[in-house]
Parts: sequence; structure tokens; C-alpha cells
Amino acid sequence: MMKKIITCVASVIFALCTMVNASCAQYAEKLGAKGNTVLTVQTELENKGYEIRDEKGFFGLETLAAIIAFQESASLEISGIIDSPTKKLLLGSASAHTSDDLHWLSKIVHAESCGESYEGKLAVANCVLNRVKSEDYPDSIKDVIFDTKYGVQYQPTINGTIHQTPDENCTSAAKEALGGNNPIGDCLFFFNPATANNFWISQNREFYTAIGNHHFYL
Repeated sequence: MMKKIITCVASVIFALCTMVNASCAQYAEKLGAKGNTVLTVQTELENKGYEIRDEKGFFGLETLAAIIAFQESASLEISGIIDSPTKKLLLGSASAHTSDDLHWLSKIVHAESCGESYEGKLAVANCVLNRVKSEDYPDSIKDVIFDTKYGVQYQPTINGTIHQTPDENCTSAAKEALGGNNPIGDCLFFFNPATANNFWISQNREFYTAIGNHHFYL
């Protein structure tokens, strides 16, 4: 079965590209991608009996074939990419987060809220995670942080503070947020009104709550 899929997969690659939603195609892991998420998915597919001879962590043709076969068996949309529904069903909500996710979430929490309370750190982390879940934003934590589709979303990505080493509290808050601790519901936006130069958020989004110096919006 796997050999049959691998044989025909090259002929459907371009067709698959047209089947995938544009935002998903841009941000979800797809053919040619490398990284921890690909490695985790490969491991889980192999645990389920799919044979993959691609280099570990590299999204090659055999990984693509296995994903297509898994999506078909699970009655998912056959996208040929590691999209959110595939991650959720294949990895589960707890294991779907990789060390790379924690790495980048801890960094943005530190860069945006190192001086805030622990609850404030949790809130910032969850704004990022809520964007990952949203169809309007990229499909991974790192891509959400560095997203520029509607302009730069997080100033630390351009002033360099995103590359600072996060402290223990920020890393802990990121872990708890990944585990489901969420004090701000479905909020997608936050800003500090005392230091902001742009008030688009407060003028266009629904206010939810204030935690420390940050105001959070839906």
C-alpha cells in the first residue's frame, strides 16, 4: 500500500498545493520542511505502522505518502501537509507541542512580559497560542511570532529582544500555557497603552481584561 502511494505521490504534489488553504500552505509543515515537528510526526506515524525512510526530521516524499495515508484512514481532508487537524489527531493535544514550541513561546513571553506578574506572562503566552488556533494566523508558534502578513506583530522580533534567554518564570509560564492554563480566554491581542505608539487594537477590537501593564483584546 505504501509503495503504491509513493509511486503516485509525485504526480499529485501540484494538485495537493491547489487543495490546501493558502494560509495553511504558507505556514504548516509541508514537503521539504525540516525540524522537530516533522521528526515528532514521523515518529508517531512509524509507531502506527507507517514505514518512512526519509531522513529523520526531513519532510520528504515518504513522509508525504505516510501523511496522506494517515489522513485518508482518519477521514481527514487529504492536504498532504502537517496541518492542525492532523497534528491534533496524530499527536494529541498534550504531545502536539514540541521542544521548539516551548523554546519560542518562552522567548516571546520573556521579551514581551519579563517584568509582568506570572498571570501576565501566562496571558501573553495564551495570546500567541490562540493565534496558532485561529484560521487567520499561522499554524505554529514560531510562525505566529514572526508573522508579518499584516505587518510586524511583535516588536521583539525587530528590536532583537526575542533572542534573549528567557528566565525560569517565563519558561514555566510557557509550559503551563501549553498545558492549558489560560487566564484570558480567546484573546488574540495585547498591548501596553502607556508605551504604545499605535492604538489600532483598542480602536478595533473588543476589550477583555487588563493584567498588569497589558490590556487584552478579543
